Amino acid sequence: MFKHGIVGVDFSEGWQNAEPQLPPLLKLLGTERLTLVAVDEIHRWQHEGDDEKANREVSLRQLAVELQGRYQIPVDHQVRHGFPASELVAAASELHGDVIVVGNSSHSVYRDFILGNVTLNLARMAQLPVLILPVDAKPVTEGAPLLLATDSSKAASRAENCFKALVQGVPGGQVLMVTHGHGEAASPAEQSQAEALAESLGEKVGFSPLQGDPGTEITAYARDHGARLVILGKRGKTDMRELPLGSTAETVCRLAVTPLLLVPQRIVNR
Repeated sequence: MFKHGIVGVDFSEGWQNAEPQLPPLLKLLGTERLTLVAVDEIHRWQHEGDDEKANREVSLRQLAVELQGRYQIPVDHQVRHGFPASELVAAASELHGDVIVVGNSSHSVYRDFILGNVTLNLARMAQLPVLILPVDAKPVTEGAPLLLATDSSKAASRAENCFKALVQGVPGGQVLMVTHGHGEAASPAEQSQAEALAESLGEKVGFSPLQGDPGTEITAYARDHGARLVILGKRGKTDMRELPLGSTAETVCRLAVTPLLLVPQRIVNR
């Protein structure tokens, strides 16, 4: 399903903390090859010497060789120059990637506003799934559940289909729906649709109605149950079509302490 992964690498301590989460997720997603992408931002590229640029290329090549040996799949690499989110999207398009993988260390609205957040910018821009690895995530246990957060909207349909395919390869899963939150309640039809989805997948998949702020409640459930992965659509049932990332998805991106797969309604990777 996600045969070619484009992995953003920045050589930070956060990347080193996030990387151990990758092997079981790559197996779950059916990933057969990776391309590591390091992006030198323009201001840094313009002020660095040739030796520093060459050293980064060497470091990325060595990392590719190391991961290829450990993951037992082909791992290529590429150094690009520009804005990180834009370059990762461009690399995925040029290399025909199926999923973009990136770490996320920001849990601060203030930091996002002042410094910007590559992960959130990438989530807004990407037209293919984005796998987000929190740098402080705990190791996943063998029986950890796969979670789908849905509002039963058309925008969530591809995320639902992704969950249907992936849950076959794990011990169990859970369909989450915030039935009451922010003064807005899910309709009986929407809740019935989510319940029917869970029932159609057999006894190992359950349904959990939640109450409260959607992003906060989804994150809390995933944390408390040690989720191996949360699958979520980029946008819900909002009528604001110009909104590149729904408010629930943005909150989960920022707060997540478990891996998150953000799935757009329409996937474009060519």
